This record gives sequence, structure tokens and C-alpha cells, in this order.
Amino acid sequence: MNEPSPARFQGFRKSLSTKERLERFLACVYFKAFSDVESYLFTPREVAVLKPYERLRYALNLLKVPGKEVEARKMLSSELHAQGYHVADFLSTLPTRNLAEPDVDFATMLLPKIEEYPRDLRSALLLIFLAAEGLYTNPQGDNAVYGAGLAVNGLEITQQRPEYAEFFTRLNALNVRGLILTSPQEVELDIVDGAVRNIGFADGLQVLHEYAEAQLLMRTPFAPHSHAQFQHVTEILIGAELHECASNYASRVARLIQNWVGAHEAVGFAAIASEQAKIAGVDSYGKDLHWGTLLALTSPAQAREILEKTLEKRLAEQGDPLDFSPWSSDELEALLALAQVQGNLAEESGSNDELDTAWERLIKARDIALINKDHHGAVDAMNTLADIFAPQGRKEELIAEIQRTLPSARIAARETSHGIKLIQHLGIFKGEMGNPDWFEFLEEANALSTRPLEKFSTQLAFARIYAKHERLDDALQSIARAYQIACENHDPRRASLALEMGSRYAQMLGDPKRGLSLLEQVFDIPDLPQNLVSYFATMLSDRYADIGNAEKARFWKQKATAT
Repeated sequence: MNEPSPARFQGFRKSLSTKERLERFLACVYFKAFSDVESYLFTPREVAVLKPYERLRYALNLLKVPGKEVEARKMLSSELHAQGYHVADFLSTLPTRNLAEPDVDFATMLLPKIEEYPRDLRSALLLIFLAAEGLYTNPQGDNAVYGAGLAVNGLEITQQRPEYAEFFTRLNALNVRGLILTSPQEVELDIVDGAVRNIGFADGLQVLHEYAEAQLLMRTPFAPHSHAQFQHVTEILIGAELHECASNYASRVARLIQNWVGAHEAVGFAAIASEQAKIAGVDSYGKDLHWGTLLALTSPAQAREILEKTLEKRLAEQGDPLDFSPWSSDELEALLALAQVQGNLAEESGSNDELDTAWERLIKARDIALINKDHHGAVDAMNTLADIFAPQGRKEELIAEIQRTLPSARIAARETSHGIKLIQHLGIFKGEMGNPDWFEFLEEANALSTRPLEKFSTQLAFARIYAKHERLDDALQSIARAYQIACENHDPRRASLALEMGSRYAQMLGDPKRGLSLLEQVFDIPDLPQNLVSYFATMLSDRYADIGNAEKARFWKQKATAT
């Protein structure tokens, strides 16, 4: 694909009015599309054609464009003084970063200043804009409420005053954003659509996005429709030929959906982000990594193709990772995804060469994570290694690699279950290989467990090794503890799983009567799902048939078919 240059916009630019060009400039700045923004920069002569407030807004947003800060600062100061803003001298003393990206602290500092300009409403309104923007950056607590209150006060002052029409439009946008941030469940979509028609292209896109995002995060009744709203904004940007904007926006949405809905639902936006970056002629490396990482869950073969191509140079690095540039967290996550996909595909195909490559890459990912002090990444690499290669019989090698990662597992265990899972793996593999210290590692995992699922899985691990060592009574005591944990947390599926495992161990170790008793205990579990009722009744019917008890076999078969 040929990489288009910014010149592709020249004909499009000429077909736009000055106002429309300004709106696209503002949109590019909002989406941090600094390649797209180059096509919408104004010359000094073009700036002079803008209305007075538009010139100020252009200058304030130009502050956010890398390399334009000095020019923008000079333009802002000149315009404020030329237009007679009383606040000009005060704003000239403030750091550029605060004017470009106001935050809550900056907004708090500005609030008392608003009252200092009773004779210059424009100065007060400009401070309101900056303060509200700052408060909205962290809408927690009362921040968004204060920001919305500022917007409402401004609207009341400027309403039906034509000389402040542009200020009124901007205040309206801030007010709608305030409503969305403070009470998203009370804002109807038609209110948002109505506002968007009156507040300009750039502010409108921001409002549409924030509305969809707020509904998603607050899980309101509109939340299921957020995806369509995100798609709508993306299509608007693509339709306006703002391809870098579309890429950055789709990437942002992909991560949002990944975190709040799931990776499967995020893949489409990650694909758009990658595609639009290429159309815009900007670097797509990070977006390709994210797309490939998400695809690992839905399209493994395609994920491998994309990630191997994207990581080609990094994969070619041989030797000590310290001899090369540091790996980013996205690169490490992509390497983990690639190795896992490769291992899973190799298991299906039976390719030993592919399995060896997956092993090498997971070890490489672990080593890089340790260098980066990314304890969670190191643990994830080892858990993946264990999941793929334990069935291959490489437990001695796994024990050695896991022990090298044990300090990271202990650190990670303080925050997530992944560290505990790795310590469980170590205890299980040692127990299965006959190493006498297996017990201390499962005891450690149990001591570190704070969540019910962690405690449950650790007890099942104990039961597994006790059964391996033919210690049925000890195994069933661990099963009983796992069962109790599940019942106390109203988890009928895990409660039934514990009893099923106990029954299998009893059957395996020569006590089928206890095994049958454990299976029958399943039916004492409250709220057991109907599919499990049928499953366990069928299992009991088969077990009784195997030992020649036709009456009980018939009873349980009838129970299975009755559901």
C-alpha cells in the first residue's frame, strides 16, 4: 500500500470553509493526530480571517501540538492583549503545560481568579473554560459537578446575548459533557444528538465519545449500545479523511472495550486502528502489536502471522536481552501471545520444532520481563509454559524454570492470582515427580491465598498430589475443604467439581463406594444448574450399572432424563 502524504488533503482542504477547517484542526488535536493536524495548520494570514474567539481557541490548541509551543504562546499573548482581555497578563505568567493540558490542581487554582474580573466577562469565561476542562480530566468526587456548575453559570450569563454567541456554544458543549460525567444514566441519547448538532464538529465528537464511554463504564441500560456509538464516531472520522484521528480513536476504544467488556469485542477496533494508521502513513507498530495480541484469542493463525511480521526485528535478536534496546510492555505482551499461540498450534499439529520455538520464546519473554522488573509478565510467561508443556512431560525442566521465577511469583501473588497459580504449579510438578518438598510449596500457595477461588484451587492441588501418592483419606479431606469453600461462596459449579474430583480419586484408589457417596452428595448442593443435575445423574447411572446395581442405575437414569 502506498503511504499517502499530507498533500492528499489539499483538495479536500480547499472545499472546506474556514470554520470547518478550524473544527478539523481541533479534532486532530483532541485525538493527538499530529500528522493529520499538519494539513490543517493556519498561516498568519488565515488566522487573521478567524473570528476573535476562534483565534484564541486556535492558539490554545496549538499549544498542544509538538514543536508549536513557542509560536502558539506568542500568538496567544498577542491575541489576548490585542483583544483587550484583562486576564492577559495573568495568563502570560502561567506554564505552557497548564494552559495546554489543564488538570484539577490547575483548575482549583483558577477558580478564585474567575471572580476577579467582574468588568470583563470574556476573561471570566475564558477562565471558566480552562477550569472546567481541568476539572473534567478527573471527574471523580465533586470535580465534574463543579465543572458543570461553571458551565451552567456561564450559560445563564451569556444566554440571549449575541455578542457572546461563540462563548455560549462552547459553554453548551461543556455543560453537556458535565451532565454526562455526573449523571450519565439520566442523559437521553436524543439530548446528546440535539446538542451535538449545535456545538461544532470537534466538540460534538468528544461529547459522542464521552457519552458512550460513560454509559459503558457506569453499565447503564444504554451500555450495550456503546459499541455502535464508538463505531459511529470512527466512521465520521474516516468519512472526513482524518485517518490518523480514526486510528488513534479506534486504538483508544479497543483498549477501553478490552478492559471493560472483553478482548473478543475489542478486536474489530484494533484492526481499524492498524488499518487507518497505514492509510495515514504513520507508524502502526504499536497498533499492529495490540491487534495481533487480541487476535491470539480469536484467530490464532492470523495472530501468529501478524505478530511474527511485526516483531520480526526483535525476534531476530540473539543473546543477552541486555545487549539490545529495552522491550516495551506492549512488545512483551505480544511476545507472550505469539509464544502461546505457537505452542497451542504446535500441540494441534504435533510439530516438535514449533513447540521448541514456543518454549524458547516463552523463556525469552520471562527473561525480558525479569529485566524490566515486570513480575506479572514473568509469571504469565511461566504459567503459559506450564499449561502448554506439562502435558508434554517436560516437568523437570518446568520445575527448574519456575524456580528461577519464584521471587516474581511471590511478589505478583500480593496483587493477583497468577503468582499463586505458578507456586501451585511448582508444588504439583514436584509432587508428581516425587520431590519431598512439594508440600511446602502448596502450603505457601495456601498461605498466600486471600480469595475464595485461590483457596479452592489450592485445596484441589493438595488433593491431586495426595491421590498421586495413594493417600486417599488426606485427598478427600482436601476435597472436603474445597467443597466447603465453594458452598460458603454460593458456587454450586465448583462445589460439584470438588465432589466429582473426590469421587474419581476414590474410584481410582479402590474405594468405589465412597466415590458413589460423593457423587450422590452433589444433589445436596443448593441451586445446582439443571445441566449439572443431568450430567451427574447420568454419571451415577453409569457407575451403578458398572457394578451391577440395576435398580439404582435405573433410578438415576430416570432422574437424568427427567431434567
